[in-house]
Amino acid sequence: MVYFQPGPRLHLLLDALAFVPVHLFILPATALYHGIRYWLAPSARRFPHLTWWRYIVLNLQRARNQYMRGLCVNYPDPNAHVRIPSKYDDVCDVATVTLPPITEDVPRLEVLDSDATMKGIVHPTPVTGFWIAAKGKAGDLTAQAKPDERVIYFIVGGGYANGHPLDPHTAFSFAQLTGARVFCINYRKSLDDASAFPASLFDTLAGWSYLRDLDFQAKNIVMTGDSAGANACLALTRYLDALRGVGFDWGLPRGLALHCPWGDMTSSFPSIKRNRYTDHLIDLNTTYIPSHTRHFPSKDGAYFSPALSQNTSDGHFARLAEAEVRAYVLAGTAEAFYDEIIALKAGMRAAGMDIIYREIEGAGHSDFVSMDRPGWQGWSWGVVRNDFEDFWYATAE
Repeated sequence: MVYFQPGPRLHLLLDALAFVPVHLFILPATALYHGIRYWLAPSARRFPHLTWWRYIVLNLQRARNQYMRGLCVNYPDPNAHVRIPSKYDDVCDVATVTLPPITEDVPRLEVLDSDATMKGIVHPTPVTGFWIAAKGKAGDLTAQAKPDERVIYFIVGGGYANGHPLDPHTAFSFAQLTGARVFCINYRKSLDDASAFPASLFDTLAGWSYLRDLDFQAKNIVMTGDSAGANACLALTRYLDALRGVGFDWGLPRGLALHCPWGDMTSSFPSIKRNRYTDHLIDLNTTYIPSHTRHFPSKDGAYFSPALSQNTSDGHFARLAEAEVRAYVLAGTAEAFYDEIIALKAGMRAAGMDIIYREIEGAGHSDFVSMDRPGWQGWSWGVVRNDFEDFWYATAE
C-alpha cells in the first residue's frame, strides 16, 4: 500500500507550498474544463438540479479537497478529546465522557486477532464520547438507562481520516427529532500505525460496552452513521455477531440506519468512475483507503468491503435477519458510492433482512449532512429527517 505520511512540519510546509499552485492554476483549469464539459458530455447533465454553475462549484470543491487534503494523511485532530462549540448548544444539552478501553475478557477474534494487535501496534485505549439530548429532555445525560429506555448510537463519518461527532448537525437533529439521548463516539481516525484499523473497531466496541454497562438493552439501541460512520456501524455489528458465535453475547442493535454507507474499499463498482464528476468525494485511494487498511494485505475483507458478494453471502446478514435486526439504507443516485450501496442493500435483503431503502434522485454523497452549511447542498435533509423519524418509531415495534 502506498500513501504519503509526512511529519507535522513537512506537512505544514507542503500545505503552504501547494496553496498557490492549487488556487492559481489547478482550480481555474478545473473550472474551465468542467464549464466546457457540462455542455459537451451528456452525463454531466443527468441530474436537473445540477445546473452548469453548481456543476462547476461541485468540481471545484472536489478538486480543492483532493489537492489540499487528499494527497497526504491528515493531521491528528487537536479537538478529538474535547467538546467543540456548536450552533446547536442553545437547543441541545451536551456532556463529555471518557470511556475505558475494552477489557481483556472480550474475545479477540477475526480482525482483532491480527498481526497489528498481537504485536501491540494497535491496542485498546480510552476513548472520548459525547451525550446529546434536546434541551431539558434528559436531566442527567450520563445517567443509567431507565427501564426500556431507547438510545441512538451515532458514529460520525469522514473517511476514517477526519470527522468530529459534534461538528455536523446530524446527532443534534436526531436528538431533537426523537426526544431520545444520542451517544456519539469519537473513534480514532486512521492517521498512523497506532490509530489505523482496527483501532476504530476497538473504540466503537468500547462505546457499545459503555452503553451496555449503563443497562441499555441491545434491543433498545439504534445504531446510525453516514459514509465511513455507516461502514463502522456495519463493522461493529459484524464483530458483535462474531462474539455471539463464541458465546460472548453482548447482543445486537435493534436497528441500523445506514446513510450512504461506504461499502467497498476496493473501489470496484462502476459508479466510482461514472459519478466522479457529479459527487464531491475525492479519490479515496490516494491516502484514505491505504492508510485505513495499512495493517491488512487485502481490502476486500468483510470489515472493509461489506458490499462485495462474498461478504453479503457469508451468513452474517442471515444471522442478523434471524435476530430481527432491521435496517434503513440511503443512497443518492449522483454519488460515487451508489452502485456499492445498491449491492449492499441487495445482499442484506437476499439474506432475509427487513430493509427500508431510500433512493434520492440527484443527491450526492451524504448531501443531507450539509443542511446547515452555506450553499445549495443539503437539500435532501427533509427526506432523510422524515425517514429517520419513521425508522426510529418502526424499530420500537
